Amino acid sequence: METEVDRLCMFMRDVDQCDPRIEKKLVERIDADRFKIDGLDLSYPQRIEQKFGMVMKNHFHGKLDAVILCHGIVVEKGIIGCNVPDFDQTMLINVRSMTHIISLAMPFLKV
Repeated sequence: METEVDRLCMFMRDVDQCDPRIEKKLVERIDADRFKIDGLDLSYPQRIEQKFGMVMKNHFHGKLDAVILCHGIVVEKGIIGCNVPDFDQTMLINVRSMTHIISLAMPFLKV
């Protein structure tokens, strides 16, 4: 079963690094005014709620069908070589920030 998506927000750390084929494919399926690709560096948790709120208010007017999070980091040192700051940064980016965005999006998503 295919689900219809009318409004989609995609957050990326570096929008300039987005493969243009992704945006082209989205425009083919969703009108350009109903999707937004926006930059968001999840290293700064205080910006998550602010950025999400601005996108919801200014672009989607409180209605959202999907959120795509394209963000994550990997510690190259492995578990043995990983120090506490590296571990904390990894958890901040890969777990806490994702949970935060999902909790912000839930009230606006169709279920």
